[in-house]
Amino acid sequence: MKTKKFLILSVLVIMAMFMTGCSHDITNEFKGSQKVAEDFLTTKGYEAPKGYEVRYVNES
Repeated sequence: MKTKKFLILSVLVIMAMFMTGCSHDITNEFKGSQKVAEDFLTTKGYEAPKGYEVRYVNES
């Protein structure tokens, strides 16, 4: 009986963690980090290190 309650509680906790994690909207965080990266790359005198290239996730 004790094991059954523990398993049910564990499944409910895992479901709650999954549902709250999947509903998080990262659009604003992504836009903010994209802006920081673009500002850094346009800094006067900055060149990407040898062997690296600049590509954007959103090509538009």
